[in-house]
Amino acid sequence: MRQPPPDLYSGLPMLFHSRMPSESAPARPRRWGVVLQLLALTGTASLAACATQGNALSGAGTAQSAPANASLSELLAAADRATMSGQYPLAARWYVQAVKLTDDEQVVEDAAQDCYDHQQLQATMQIAQRWLVINPTSQQAHELAAMSAIKLYQVDAAVEQLQALLDSAYITPAAGFMEWLNKIPATDAHAALAVMKKLLMSHAQMAEANYAVARLAELTDDLSTMMSHAQRAHELAPFWSPAGFLLARAQLLRGQTELAMQTGQSVVKNDDSLATRSEYASLLLAANKPNEAVQLWKELEQSEGDNSAAVRSLAYLDYQVGNFQSAFNRFNMLLNSGNSVSECIFYLAGIAERTGAAAEARQLYGRVQEGQFAMSAQLRIAQIIKGSEGLTNALTYLQTYGETNPEEMLLSLQARAQMLSESGDEAATLKLYDQAVRDYPDVASLRMSRAFQLIKMDKIALGIQAMRELVQSRPQDPAALNALGYTLLDHSKQYQQGYEYIEAAWRSSPDSAAIKDSMGWALFKLDRKEESLVYLQQAAGMMRDDEIELHLGEVLWSLSRHDEALAVWQKALEHAPDNKSLQERIKRAGKLH
Repeated sequence: MRQPPPDLYSGLPMLFHSRMPSESAPARPRRWGVVLQLLALTGTASLAACATQGNALSGAGTAQSAPANASLSELLAAADRATMSGQYPLAARWYVQAVKLTDDEQVVEDAAQDCYDHQQLQATMQIAQRWLVINPTSQQAHELAAMSAIKLYQVDAAVEQLQALLDSAYITPAAGFMEWLNKIPATDAHAALAVMKKLLMSHAQMAEANYAVARLAELTDDLSTMMSHAQRAHELAPFWSPAGFLLARAQLLRGQTELAMQTGQSVVKNDDSLATRSEYASLLLAANKPNEAVQLWKELEQSEGDNSAAVRSLAYLDYQVGNFQSAFNRFNMLLNSGNSVSECIFYLAGIAERTGAAAEARQLYGRVQEGQFAMSAQLRIAQIIKGSEGLTNALTYLQTYGETNPEEMLLSLQARAQMLSESGDEAATLKLYDQAVRDYPDVASLRMSRAFQLIKMDKIALGIQAMRELVQSRPQDPAALNALGYTLLDHSKQYQQGYEYIEAAWRSSPDSAAIKDSMGWALFKLDRKEESLVYLQQAAGMMRDDEIELHLGEVLWSLSRHDEALAVWQKALEHAPDNKSLQERIKRAGKLH
């Protein structure tokens, strides 16, 4: 591969040096200012009492509640000390106690935000409820309560809070649906979809509401729901480009390529802006028409007006295929014009890393401190440190970054666990997850990762128990139900119970390809092969996945349809050539066929 010239980075515009923030400083708990003001008002005697009793309050994190006579200032000071020492559940308990003693909205707001920032979601909901007693119209209180409820998979509680916001906080309910769609992380899409479906009952004739449901369905691979509501959104707003392209993507995912192209063309006919035509080029690329997509983007790149979407797409394609000089030129052009600054610097750093300029890459990644690429940049820095300074320093870097940026702590934890696991230190990986679950007991993804780690270490009973506990706390969560059911199928003989958990997940999310696959596999384990085949064929028709195709072939083989089974496996191996299970299954089948 041709390497870029040595002066590849000499052309970085001054914009890069002048607009980037400085290195982030350690975060300081926001509560200290309020606490000190309260202490000043109560006098030195109370300060001395706080110092004495506060030591007991900050303890080792084993206390369940504060003494009955603890004052507001003492509780807040104890909460701050617990936060500063990383004892977040303990801090949350002090905050819950503290807000009962005050009508000061600022104090309650700070307590709720601190708990939410550190993922103490049950406490956030309790404090938000207290906040709404003080100020029933607080938009932020409703938002924190709603987001916490979504993360906890408490659908009805989230619906109540969001309905209140739709009724009062936005210019129109349509604006509210679109704003909330942008706020919800992909990791919470299953719960958010359940919430949006309930809200849709009162807004079924609103294009934006249908669009929000369809977008969340896309994130959860619920293609049937995506298709029906994208279609409805497009019918209600036929000239709204986002709805048209969403419908085209749904058609494409369902294998209706020509229909998807027709839908995309109709969108462009109604709106021939550069941005819309660039989106159509993305549709062409997804339809496996790369030459047409690139040709269109190149035409748009030369057009007058805002051609940044086309330039960005071409830059990304150049990056993916290793055409680094061209990618550098295009990302640099975008950066010089002030477009997508963090994204451009991230990919410029990636070019440096992939061409051997590790020091330059680390410097550039360090400048990406906000937006969707910030955490990815930190992960790349950690990998560079691991390669040059060793695993310990890389782990320390990620831990420090997470501690100073609480909103990224969960990703930091997952990254550290992955690094430890990749190094072969499974015991240290489990230890990290054990501590993480103690610090963040409300975070389902950490609890699930810990359960899978136990399974990986052949601690089957403990892993299944951890999954059962997660399901008990999230009985409506189809992802948790499906994970437990599937684990019972693959790691125990409790096939009927596994089927019952998966069936519960399927009732909650009947159009999920992953859950249909689990249903089919459960029925196969129960020797209900014909029923199994129906679910697995549906799943395979909804999503290309080598695990689904492995299962489908197994059922076909068991029904003596050997040629069909081999065809399914061989086709799956074409798009997953490194899948050892497929390789082994085809090898065994060849000996028997």
